[in-house]
Amino acid sequence: MHFVQYLQVFSCTLCSFLLTLLMEFAKAIAAFTAAEIAAKLGCPERIVYAWKVGERQPRPWIQKLILKELGRPTKRDRQPARKP
Repeated sequence: MHFVQYLQVFSCTLCSFLLTLLMEFAKAIAAFTAAEIAAKLGCPERIVYAWKVGERQPRPWIQKLILKELGRPTKRDRQPARKP
Protein backbone atom coordinates (compact mmCIF):
# COMPACT_ATOMS: atom_id res chain seq x y z
CA MET A 1 0.00 0.00 0.00
CA HIS A 2 1.13 3.47 -0.75
CA PHE A 3 1.08 6.34 1.71
CA VAL A 4 -1.98 7.87 0.04
CA GLN A 5 -3.93 4.62 0.47
CA TYR A 6 -3.00 4.47 4.16
CA LEU A 7 -4.09 8.07 4.54
CA GLN A 8 -7.44 7.36 2.85
CA VAL A 9 -8.12 4.38 5.15
CA PHE A 10 -7.15 6.37 8.24
CA SER A 11 -9.24 9.40 7.30
CA CYS A 12 -12.24 7.19 6.50
CA THR A 13 -11.95 5.46 9.88
CA LEU A 14 -11.57 8.78 11.69
CA CYS A 15 -14.56 10.28 9.87
CA SER A 16 -16.66 7.25 10.73
CA PHE A 17 -15.72 7.55 14.42
CA LEU A 18 -16.48 11.28 14.55
CA LEU A 19 -19.77 10.83 12.70
CA THR A 20 -20.84 8.10 15.14
CA LEU A 21 -19.97 10.30 18.10
CA LEU A 22 -21.80 13.25 16.58
CA MET A 23 -24.92 11.15 16.00
CA GLU A 24 -24.86 9.87 19.60
CA PHE A 25 -24.47 13.43 20.82
CA ALA A 26 -27.34 14.69 18.66
CA LYS A 27 -29.64 11.91 19.89
CA ALA A 28 -28.71 12.54 23.52
CA ILE A 29 -29.36 16.26 23.47
CA ALA A 30 -32.61 15.78 21.54
CA ALA A 31 -33.96 13.81 24.50
CA PHE A 32 -33.73 16.86 26.80
CA THR A 33 -34.77 20.50 26.59
CA ALA A 34 -32.09 23.15 26.34
CA ALA A 35 -33.01 24.34 29.84
CA GLU A 36 -32.59 20.83 31.31
CA ILE A 37 -29.18 20.34 29.73
CA ALA A 38 -28.02 23.81 30.77
CA ALA A 39 -29.09 23.11 34.36
CA LYS A 40 -27.31 19.72 34.43
CA LEU A 41 -24.09 21.05 32.91
CA GLY A 42 -24.11 24.51 34.44
CA CYS A 43 -23.63 26.22 31.09
CA PRO A 44 -25.61 28.97 29.35
CA GLU A 45 -28.84 27.86 27.72
CA ARG A 46 -27.88 29.72 24.52
CA ILE A 47 -24.85 27.41 24.06
CA VAL A 48 -27.05 24.32 24.37
CA TYR A 49 -29.54 25.83 21.92
CA ALA A 50 -26.68 26.36 19.43
CA TRP A 51 -25.76 22.66 19.77
CA LYS A 52 -29.36 21.61 19.21
CA VAL A 53 -29.85 23.64 16.03
CA GLY A 54 -26.40 22.79 14.65
CA GLU A 55 -24.84 26.25 14.83
CA ARG A 56 -21.87 24.85 16.73
CA GLN A 57 -20.67 21.59 18.24
CA PRO A 58 -18.38 20.94 21.19
CA ARG A 59 -15.14 19.11 20.50
CA PRO A 60 -15.40 15.30 20.45
CA TRP A 61 -13.71 14.83 23.84
CA ILE A 62 -16.15 17.31 25.39
CA GLN A 63 -19.08 15.52 23.74
CA LYS A 64 -18.05 12.33 25.52
CA LEU A 65 -18.03 14.12 28.87
CA ILE A 66 -21.43 15.67 28.18
CA LEU A 67 -22.89 12.29 27.22
CA LYS A 68 -21.65 10.81 30.49
CA GLU A 69 -23.04 13.74 32.48
CA LEU A 70 -26.43 13.38 30.80
CA GLY A 71 -26.49 9.68 31.66
CA ARG A 72 -26.05 8.48 28.09
CA PRO A 73 -22.97 6.25 27.77
CA THR A 74 -20.88 6.49 24.63
CA LYS A 75 -20.57 3.52 22.29
CA ARG A 76 -17.09 2.75 23.63
CA ASP A 77 -18.46 2.57 27.20
CA ARG A 78 -21.09 0.03 26.13
CA GLN A 79 -18.58 -2.36 24.58
CA PRO A 80 -17.65 -5.30 26.81
CA ALA A 81 -14.09 -5.46 28.06
CA ARG A 82 -11.76 -7.52 25.91
CA LYS A 83 -10.33 -10.67 27.40
CA PRO A 84 -6.56 -11.06 27.05
